Amino acid sequence: MLPLAEALDRAGAEFVLDVREPLLGSLPLPTRWVGPTPSLQAVTGEVFERYPFVRDDLEHRWLPAMFGDVSGRHLGPGLRAAWTTDRPDLVIHYILHPAAGVVADELGIPSVRFGIGQWAPAYASMPDVAPGPVRRAATTAAPKATTKDATFASVNAPNASVSATIAQTGKNTTVSLSVTGLGAGMHMHHIRGVRGGHATCPIAALDTNGDGRVDLREGLPAYGPVA
Repeated sequence: MLPLAEALDRAGAEFVLDVREPLLGSLPLPTRWVGPTPSLQAVTGEVFERYPFVRDDLEHRWLPAMFGDVSGRHLGPGLRAAWTTDRPDLVIHYILHPAAGVVADELGIPSVRFGIGQWAPAYASMPDVAPGPVRRAATTAAPKATTKDATFASVNAPNASVSATIAQTGKNTTVSLSVTGLGAGMHMHHIRGVRGGHATCPIAALDTNGDGRVDLREGLPAYGPVA
């Protein structure tokens, strides 16, 4: 997908990559968040809970169950909300994300599916598997969200202003940030320091290569590992 996106970028096309963590904001291309990402362990557990017989034939049953059903249940709502608000002219999606094609079809948006695995029977069956689960997920009442608002004080950027809204829905937590007053360039945001027991803003002295900014690797001593 990335080589195609890079080619579109070079051609001057207007596009955005709909992604989840940890790709959001970490690519040299425009990205947009489309919802919280369940862990691989959680999604795998859901596959075996819904379809215990998958264990009997992982080669043929795993991919349709994982990507045609369970993954689509989680991916569909975020795509539906994003494309309803900002409707694309065309959706291009990888074959392992058939939910994108289902949602595009619902909204009347042309879509193209691609992938080197389209020859495999397990891959080819996913577009037929996905519509039911993705559409059922759209009609399932979502649990009520609990939200908290926060405002952050700047440590080393006097013109910066940051506010956040933290929303918890079931087992998923979403953090939305509003930031103004930062300099040009990419500004990543992570939850850090919980495991290491510390997390502070890096100071200018950590700019070891002298390029005028503290990059991700240089800042690790200050803010610690990703939680």
